Formats: sequence, C-alpha cells, structure tokens
Amino acid sequence: MKELNDILNEEYEVYSKYLKLAGKKREALIKNNIDLLPKITDIERKLSTKILQLENKRKLFLREEGYGTNVTIGEILAKLSDSNDSAHEQESLEESARRLKETLEECKKINDNNMALVRQSSSYINHMIKVFTKSDKSAESATYQKNAVGKIENIRLADIQG
Repeated sequence: MKELNDILNEEYEVYSKYLKLAGKKREALIKNNIDLLPKITDIERKLSTKILQLENKRKLFLREEGYGTNVTIGEILAKLSDSNDSAHEQESLEESARRLKETLEECKKINDNNMALVRQSSSYINHMIKVFTKSDKSAESATYQKNAVGKIENIRLADIQG
C-alpha cells in the first residue's frame, strides 16, 4: 500500500498548488487584474492534466490490487487491518487520505467563492452595457444642451436603470 500512499501524497501536492493558485485567482478577480487570469488559467490547465494522470495511476493501482475504482479509503483500511500490513502503514495511508480530503474541500470552497465573484463581475458588466446602450426615446440625448441665454439645461447623466 506504500504505492497508494505515494499517489495520494502526490495528489495532495498538486491540489495544494492548485489551492494557492485559486487564492491568486481570487485576488486577481477582486483587484480586477484581468491580465493575470489567462496566466492562472494556463497553470490550472497543466495542474488539471497532472491530476488526471494521478487519478488514472491510482485507479490502475487499485484495479491491480483487486479493488473497484469506487472503493473508499475506509474499505481499504478495513482490508489492511485484516492483513498483516503494519499499523504504521495504515496510519500513514489514513493521514494522507485525510490531508487530501481537507485540501479538496478547501479547493471547492475557494472555487465556489471565485465563481460567485466571476458571476458578480459578469452581472455588473452586463448591467453597465445595458446602461450605456439602452436608448431612451423620451429624451433627445444624454448630452448637455444650452438654452438661448447660454445656461446648460436638460442635463441627463447615466440615470438609466438596467
């Protein structure tokens, strides 16, 4: 089971990098640094490829050991306790699985927050597009107009609600 433990630790390392990157993405979204987003997305793509490779490696290992791909860590640990594998090996495997699970939960939380920021930003942009492209037929235009005395009147500035 040392090989499975190594795979889980590799997955943990990749997801930890992904977690740090998600934090940078959140900062970029908050600061509206859109130039940084394509760079982050490119790194995320590379990490996703590595994650898929590790998942395939884990599934292959489990299949070779006689497990189904949907086996839980609890089922593996129960089978290990029945065999003569060392308690240290079992504890190590359990700890690796726990760390990976916690990291995945943190990734999900940050990704959910990032998605909310993206949706909020998109809604704001769409609102602003509507504001600036909506035609208001009741006013001649949204510009300054001078009357005969030279005073500015009929001022209309972005009071359109989208």
